[in-house]
Amino acid sequence: MKLGYVVAVALLLEAPNFAQTAGTLANASSLGTEPAGVLKDRHYHHNLTGVEFDLPPGWSIGITKPIDGNPKEMTVLVDPDARAIFASVLMSRVDTPAASIAGALSRAVPQLLARRAGSLPPHRVPNYQIRPGSQEQTSIGGDLAVRAVGEYEQGGQKIAELLTWIYTEHTRTFFFAKLASDDLPVLQVAFEQLVQSARIP
Repeated sequence: MKLGYVVAVALLLEAPNFAQTAGTLANASSLGTEPAGVLKDRHYHHNLTGVEFDLPPGWSIGITKPIDGNPKEMTVLVDPDARAIFASVLMSRVDTPAASIAGALSRAVPQLLARRAGSLPPHRVPNYQIRPGSQEQTSIGGDLAVRAVGEYEQGGQKIAELLTWIYTEHTRTFFFAKLASDDLPVLQVAFEQLVQSARIP
């Protein structure tokens, strides 16, 4: 697994939202390099991996700064009602033999739990757990995937995380949304639309 992938996922918990104002450009880094992707008519194309997905109505692309993760691999998402505390798609080029994809996916949730149980922030989240019955191995767009819902309490507020990993022979994609548990029924519908629209090379 690439180091950038591990670091970017670890930073997801504390990363802020940044609304983007430039029309079709997405994730331009602070250094002014080529943008990581292009958004046109709600359809997003990620230049590094070729991953594509459609934004739900009203959603937009935020600017990913280096403090959030690798701007070339992570795309920040902003929902219109600001229900998501943080939402993103992490897309990395990782070659995985077809026969090893299921095994790699089976380690996604245990690796996340290990990071949440880590000793240093932002990795550590006390009493983090996967909602019973929410973890599921499935297929999205013909590709193997795992989805789950994480839960914990922060400052007296119950927090939920929508988690979906999709792995192919050449790409690993992680859809993520952190939100107040009370907003889960509403935001989960849009999140699922987003995930189901994904096309992963």
